[in-house]
Amino acid sequence: MLEIIGNIFNNIYIMLFIAILYFLLSKLNVDKRNIDRKISILNTFLFILMFTDVNMIIIYFLYLASTFMYLEIITLEKFEKELIKEPKFLLLDYLYKMIINYGALYMFFSYLFYKCFKLPFILKLLISFYLAFKGIIASLNNDFETYSFNEIYEKVNSVMKFNMFNINYKLEMFSNMLLYKEDKSYFIRENSYNLLSLEFLYYRLKRCYDNYKYNSKLSKFRKIILLFRDVCIHTFRFIYINVKKLFKYFYFKIRNKFSFKKKYIKLTRGYSTIEMQLIRTLAVKDGYNKYPIKRKIFELIYSYIFFNCLNEYYRYIGYMSYFDDNSKFKYYLIYLYIYFAPVKINGKMYNNIFELYNKESLYDISYEEFFVWTLGLSFKPIDYDIIGYKTVEWAGLDKKELLLIVDKFQN
Repeated sequence: MLEIIGNIFNNIYIMLFIAILYFLLSKLNVDKRNIDRKISILNTFLFILMFTDVNMIIIYFLYLASTFMYLEIITLEKFEKELIKEPKFLLLDYLYKMIINYGALYMFFSYLFYKCFKLPFILKLLISFYLAFKGIIASLNNDFETYSFNEIYEKVNSVMKFNMFNINYKLEMFSNMLLYKEDKSYFIRENSYNLLSLEFLYYRLKRCYDNYKYNSKLSKFRKIILLFRDVCIHTFRFIYINVKKLFKYFYFKIRNKFSFKKKYIKLTRGYSTIEMQLIRTLAVKDGYNKYPIKRKIFELIYSYIFFNCLNEYYRYIGYMSYFDDNSKFKYYLIYLYIYFAPVKINGKMYNNIFELYNKESLYDISYEEFFVWTLGLSFKPIDYDIIGYKTVEWAGLDKKELLLIVDKFQN
């Protein structure tokens, strides 16, 4: 027994793992700045170890294991432990934190350049040092801040607890108007919450197919060819628009390095589901415009994690049966979206629909007022042309009432 204990203490890797855990847990004060500083120091230590004779594969394994335990087990709040039960969500949460917040990929590529690339020593050293420095600074100056799941849940409950929520006709009409404008795939995606899903892919393919479904003049082969063409066009358009915006973003980022006047470029609005828009409104605390790429990644990942976990949590505590479908939950998310979504009307920002109309209850808002609010979500100009929109006829809106609302926003 003593021999086994002695072997453990003589093993440098086991001792290193214990030392890392001790460092992370020492004077445990679980707040964002404290965690950032500790991970930053750990990244510095990892870089120094690259120049020793230790096996870096084992070191990286210890680094990942200890940080996973620290971030996903030890420092999680009580509610977050109740909410995130499935290992895949914990792993996804961990990967996001380490790659986006704490520069883990910078540290990995720093090691890769130094150990694996056949380059002049000075060049390898400079590149490796630069990448490690980026990783250390990324973890230390993590300015893209988000609220914890516990804080998001408290914000949600402050509006309406799920067990108190009911669907009525007016909410259904509001939902139809909103989804017609913002996210037609919403109810088709019964069990998914972002555009990286088979349900969303099915929706896009079906939309393309429906363009030719009832055209009897086209053969089946011709329909398939046209479907393939439309899918390619939509895919290319999506890639083109976002790549163009990315280049523009990096252009301004480089220009800002040499200019006192900073300018932040927003990525394309659109290609976001209702859930993605809702999670960014609820969760992003700081750095919304400054870090658009981080924000987009956050939307994709945490719309998937949070809403899946919240749905499961409501079933677990008895607010929904495991045999119920997701329709009530989906309407609940729309209800929250309406309460939290900010709008811009003719250049002026409003925090929500209630600030826009100076009303306290959602059901005091008319259909015409709601329609104008939906236009403000995409910052469209509010003028007299809106009475010609398809939604006005489809929803049977009162054009005179619309014109009166438009008058209020003309000055």
